[in-house]
Amino acid sequence: MKKAIIYFYYYLLKFKNKLIYGGNTIVLMYHRISDVKLENNQYLTISKANFETQIKYFKRKYKILSFEESWKLPFYKTGIVFSFDDGYANFYNNALPILKKHNIPALLFPVTSHLESKDYFWWDKLVLIYEELPDLYYLPNKEQLVNKKSYNYSILHDLIKNKKTDYIEKWLKKIMNLNNLSIKFDDEFRSLNISEIKKISSSNLIKIGGHTHTHFRFSATKKMEFISDVKKNTTILEKITSKKIDIFAYPYGDHNQLIDSELLMNQFNYLFLANDYYSNHFFKSKKIISRILITDIIDNELINRLRKFN
Repeated sequence: MKKAIIYFYYYLLKFKNKLIYGGNTIVLMYHRISDVKLENNQYLTISKANFETQIKYFKRKYKILSFEESWKLPFYKTGIVFSFDDGYANFYNNALPILKKHNIPALLFPVTSHLESKDYFWWDKLVLIYEELPDLYYLPNKEQLVNKKSYNYSILHDLIKNKKTDYIEKWLKKIMNLNNLSIKFDDEFRSLNISEIKKISSSNLIKIGGHTHTHFRFSATKKMEFISDVKKNTTILEKITSKKIDIFAYPYGDHNQLIDSELLMNQFNYLFLANDYYSNHFFKSKKIISRILITDIIDNELINRLRKFN
């Protein structure tokens, strides 16, 4: 009963917002466009074929918007805005050609710590480490062997996800050393490099924003440390692109009102969340923009995923 009441209230609120402010805009949040997936975080990856299928569906059923244009829409229309987090190289290799083919504008929020590195983002590295672990393995800060069923991938992820990035990297190195593991680098998971970001920046379809230097989780650190990491990210991106970086996406969508005010006052014009909610032209005017995660789904799954936000 409680769930039904919440459901009804949500749709009533959405209907009221559409009456007052016009049609909704759904800001889609993507990560990787690739035919290579990792089992334990495959929700981050969409195949090239399915990505193009999604685009064709959006072009038929929605109004594709750029970030810069007005989001003021008639009541019966819903807008779509594309955004991509983290800055995987497959954005340049796989996503960008498809976006150009269909003339789709998009936002790109790259992390800058791995720009010229052949190393994985920590969440991908953890998946690969877990896949190589034996049934009994050594865990950092545990004196005895642990069972892989008891300490599965989700448990390991929860152990470190709220830590600072440098702690996470040391922890991953330690678990590899304790269990004599090595992982082979796969180019499908690398970050964009400087040359690729320059080329992307030259496209009139793509607007680049900040996403921290090390994928810092705001709640895992002190405010000034977070701001320093944000500034490092934007400084690097501005140097590469020769453009002002005036939009920012929070890693994990982790934020509060104090950091919102600080960043909007001193650094950015707009902030992007990861909160599974729709937006509209009024919410955009408030400078804090909701987004929804899009996974490797098409047809009825995609229709049902978006129905909540139309």
